[in-house]
Amino acid sequence: MLIRENPRRPYDKNYDYMTCVPRVIQIAILNFNPESSSDKTVVGEKGESSSRVISTSGRENTTFVLAANAAGKRAPPLIIFKAKNIWDQWRAPPEKEYPGTAYAASPNGWMETEIFTNYFEKVLIPALGPERPVLVIYDGHSTHVSLKLVELALAKEITIIKLPAHTSDLLQPLDVSVFKSFKQKWDQTVASWQRQNIGQRLPKSLFSQFLGETWLIVSEDVIMSGFSKSGIYPFNSDVIPKGNFSKESLERWEKHQKETQDTAQDNIAFVEDVEYAEHNVNAPSPSILSSSGFEEVTPITTNLENQPDFTSPPLDAKEKLTSEVQNLTVTSLE
Repeated sequence: MLIRENPRRPYDKNYDYMTCVPRVIQIAILNFNPESSSDKTVVGEKGESSSRVISTSGRENTTFVLAANAAGKRAPPLIIFKAKNIWDQWRAPPEKEYPGTAYAASPNGWMETEIFTNYFEKVLIPALGPERPVLVIYDGHSTHVSLKLVELALAKEITIIKLPAHTSDLLQPLDVSVFKSFKQKWDQTVASWQRQNIGQRLPKSLFSQFLGETWLIVSEDVIMSGFSKSGIYPFNSDVIPKGNFSKESLERWEKHQKETQDTAQDNIAFVEDVEYAEHNVNAPSPSILSSSGFEEVTPITTNLENQPDFTSPPLDAKEKLTSEVQNLTVTSLE
């Protein structure tokens, strides 16, 4: 059951989702180079998202897709290798693999629309469980949107919120808290292996294993803190300091918010007036004889033929009012 916690937002459907912790999900993407653990951020073109990249040489890229909910629970991850096909030997050993890990291949090791849609359908949805509706949040990169995905989400009672470009460091829960912890643990793991295997290249199977192990040891508290710090859950529209916004954009937004709230309050007042009228429209009008200051008298018959003409609205006139008102183990996504 969804519980409304803020009466000031009576018609904000997305706000309702924020009161159901397990049903608020975020998908995030990490891009790796298996040969290094150094970190940098690549800023996308205008209208595209930024990507956090763990790489240096650029000769090979691997994408790691994570998903978690506001309760700190994780969905199986997806690993995308730079290749035409996926080979079994690239998988982590079954006993050391993160349960349900999915694998895919793309020409450059980056996310593609078909891969993302397949992950959404074959991995994420089964991991969500039967409870509905669900809110899924991710960045607005063009590869994350397709007609098939939107139709699938509608059919499964899933609402998708695309975050604005270049806001991941503020609004993406996993970027806010998880990526820093993830990178630290990843660096420690890779550095330890490199000290014992000087001059060797990290095998893809170990790469897959280390990714899964690193994701597994990120604590639920760290995941939940990301949702809190980004204002996703508990919902807090004021969590981002106003100094982070452009003055002009903030003024436009505040004006829009005021107009929206005024309209919502008008709608509430209208509904309350209608409900009151519907409740009282059939109530009999009180007799003036029962009012204070009047004595009840015996009515007499009066001949009105010779009385002056006058008009008066009937006491029982009525005005008619209307109102409106799990996890699924997938070894390859092809």
